[in-house]
Amino acid sequence: MNQTELLIGQSEFAPEIEKSISYLLSPEILAVLTTDPYWPKWDAPWWHMTLLYELGLAKLIPECTARIMIKKLNEHYIHFFPFNESEAPPGVDFTRVMCHCGLGTIYKIFAARGMNVDAEIPWARDWFFKYQMEDGGLNCDEAAYTKGVPKSSMVSSLPPLEAVLQYTRRDFTVYEASFLSRGAEYILNHNLFRSASDPKKIIDENWTKLCFPRFYEYDVLRGLVFLVRWAKRFNRALPLDRIAEAIGIVGDHLNENDEIVIKRQFWSEQKTVVITRDGQREFKKNVSSFPLLEAAGKAGTVSKRLTAEWNEVKDFLKL
Repeated sequence: MNQTELLIGQSEFAPEIEKSISYLLSPEILAVLTTDPYWPKWDAPWWHMTLLYELGLAKLIPECTARIMIKKLNEHYIHFFPFNESEAPPGVDFTRVMCHCGLGTIYKIFAARGMNVDAEIPWARDWFFKYQMEDGGLNCDEAAYTKGVPKSSMVSSLPPLEAVLQYTRRDFTVYEASFLSRGAEYILNHNLFRSASDPKKIIDENWTKLCFPRFYEYDVLRGLVFLVRWAKRFNRALPLDRIAEAIGIVGDHLNENDEIVIKRQFWSEQKTVVITRDGQREFKKNVSSFPLLEAAGKAGTVSKRLTAEWNEVKDFLKL
């Protein structure tokens, strides 16, 4: 039994994983990725790769498909984030502008697969630092950067922060350490899910309901895991008064066996872009899915991956 067969065989979703891998190896992949590397949600190759990554199975992503994806990423997207239409090159629409959460996500996927992302996508890492805001986060809404008081987005911020923290396998530079510390402060200043200016206000009630897979979505456990990994890497203590409420929320997701139960299926509520036969892009209300997503993301079921994250938090905080 080779490593691929062993990894698949150890998973509770073995049949569904095999279907995703077969799709990523199918002849249609080149045509799909040539049309658009990201859309539509959720059955484009991007999402199959992301879910394999979130299941800890990035190494199962076929190398040939990963290489095609990297080539298309470098060709399809402009290598900066315009704040308005006038800054974008002529003829470039929004589907050719990479978002911070998307770039952070794909960076993590290929780094986990064992690829040298800084060499393969050389514009990615500097991007994260360039678009960090004064409050310590980032925002995929370009208009946020031109406001009098720019404010970050938790959803936009976590993937780039995670990418730099988890996949810098050397000592951090001064800039990287600052990027991460400012990001951690940003999360702590919001008590992981509350408004910084009005602590009584919850930014998004959905963040208190744990979901899997997350793709780019945020919940309080995701914030806790980042803070714990940052604190471990930099030998820092976490202020319990800032994280206690989030810990309690995660505790509400535990069953009698101390396992995390998925409470939200966020991906089924989204809209998507579809590309029509004449090459036009339009929004569609009903997203599509695929077998592995349906199996691994079912609300009301236990998530081994989320449970492992919770155990990591508990171990660090000695809960």
